[in-house]
Amino acid sequence: MESSSAIQVRMTGLVLIGIAMFTLDGTSQSPVHTLWLPLLMAVGAMLALRNVLAVALAVIALAGIRMQPGDADWVPGIAYPLLTAAAGIATVVLLWRRFNKRIHETREARQARRQ
Repeated sequence: MESSSAIQVRMTGLVLIGIAMFTLDGTSQSPVHTLWLPLLMAVGAMLALRNVLAVALAVIALAGIRMQPGDADWVPGIAYPLLTAAAGIATVVLLWRRFNKRIHETREARQARRQ
């Protein structure tokens, strides 16, 4: 059973997603609608899901699709490539940590069986 603070964190995430979703204008090209509200949704998803890796993979996919390095508009030209790179680094670090943890656990299990 989740604690009440964990439920509050998840609810906060859902509220952030709702605010961003109902405020977002898909036809607008302003940075608020192309960058800041999607980032608010990502933070909300991270709080609601409590899974940073899932959100990082979604950021890689979505920002990676929309990025246009060298574009005159700073959002697709600079912000999206930076977000994609940061999410990629986060993904590599998280997967490396999981890999090392698993290696350590299996090594300990083999040592325990030998003794």
